[in-house]
Amino acid sequence: MRRILILALMAGALLLVPLALKADTLTENFSVALPTTTLSLTNNFSPTGLAEFNPADGTLTGISISLSGSASWKTKDLLPALAASLLTPSGLPIDVQAIAYLLPGSYTIDLDLSGTLASQYFAGFTGTGDVGYSILDLATLDTGSTISASTALSGTVTYTYTPATAAVPESGTLAQLIPTLVGVLGLGWWAERRRLRAFAR
Repeated sequence: MRRILILALMAGALLLVPLALKADTLTENFSVALPTTTLSLTNNFSPTGLAEFNPADGTLTGISISLSGSASWKTKDLLPALAASLLTPSGLPIDVQAIAYLLPGSYTIDLDLSGTLASQYFAGFTGTGDVGYSILDLATLDTGSTISASTALSGTVTYTYTPATAAVPESGTLAQLIPTLVGVLGLGWWAERRRLRAFAR
């Protein structure tokens, strides 16, 4: 009987391991305002409402960020060019979008930036407050040109993490687990009876 119980416990543990190790995701929204700004060589903008990952929820294993929206750029030089960069906390680019025109003028530009962060930056996104570093850089040689957005750029950050506690099995999972345990117990009981009969002979 002891052997049967051990087999049942092993089977249950093997079925529940995928639940305990299953990664989860959390998506937070944020915005980046672009007030009317006279551009210099580099121009940094910070997010609003970019919530940090609460370590009480589990262990952070991945971060992906996206930022998009439209802005109005009034240029003044021939061949105006602008480089929009989504930044890491150390100021390195995650993604870069190049925008260029032939003639000066007023242009509507559509920004669409996204990327993932290496694990070395996880600490800067962990806590119970907001992330406050400059997440967007606009660089141009057309200094003195202006940029603005009537609506703030919209962004999302997705945290991938391993939950601090094992997930509770869903009813469907339990329904699959019970017949499996019953089957293991039945096989163990049958094998034990055969062993006892062989021993009795």
